[in-house]
Amino acid sequence: MAREGQAPERAPPNEPGSPLAANGPRGEPTMGEVVRLAWPITISMLSFTAMGLADTLFVSQLGTEPLAAVGMAVSTTFLILAFGMGLMGGN
Repeated sequence: MAREGQAPERAPPNEPGSPLAANGPRGEPTMGEVVRLAWPITISMLSFTAMGLADTLFVSQLGTEPLAAVGMAVSTTFLILAFGMGLMGGN
């Protein structure tokens, strides 16, 4: 309880009830925190998917063999990209 003329006591940043806490009442991340951390990766993956779709649409006019090659290349590149993001972002 704060006395007259003193600042009110605040909970430490990692304690529940703290205005600086990024976690829920049981210590788990809140949905807002997860979205804040995940949106750049989501945008990156969506843009990579759109690029692969555009490649596929353009190459599909050349025939089935070039289309199969692009499909394999896009899948392989996506696998390497996702593996790299997992290594950098995983705990």
